[in-house]
Amino acid sequence: MDPFGEGTEETIERIDLIGRSTSFDISSFTYPDKIVLDPNNKLLRDSSELRASVQLALGNDRKDQGDYVGAVRAYEDALKINSQRSLTHFRLAEIFYEQFNLQSAADSFRNALNGDMDPQWIEVWCYIYLGKIYDILGQRQRAMAEYQKAINTKDDTNGAQAEAGKWISTPFVRKRTILGE
Repeated sequence: MDPFGEGTEETIERIDLIGRSTSFDISSFTYPDKIVLDPNNKLLRDSSELRASVQLALGNDRKDQGDYVGAVRAYEDALKINSQRSLTHFRLAEIFYEQFNLQSAADSFRNALNGDMDPQWIEVWCYIYLGKIYDILGQRQRAMAEYQKAINTKDDTNGAQAEAGKWISTPFVRKRTILGE
């Protein structure tokens, strides 16, 4: 048998790493055709998609903790990595909306609509939020047009169709609250 011939077996070896570097040897009866480190792409993976996902998750955590400034920073860092990620624009828009920063919220909802549209439910909810913003600003015709766009998507994620239908028939009203009152 030729020691440099092609092997017919595929083996997976596990190597425990300690610290920043670890030496190891790979024993083989034949000359390997190829060696693949981390074949399932779980450990050695570093990609812009992963970094953006980490920043998005960090923003979500900060938002849940009430740290809106930290959340906005994390979302903006995620957008620096991937400016087309609709979910990041949507989450940023939600914070602006909660803070009553309606122009920034509307811009971010529009950016979400112009992004990768993943997940798909973002479209319907962007239209609903844009409709609410226009209602708050007293622009009823524009609000109704956005609610109709939401209905036209036929996406009913989290009751979106009922929500849009409700605000088509009755204008959305949101009162500005002042802390300390």
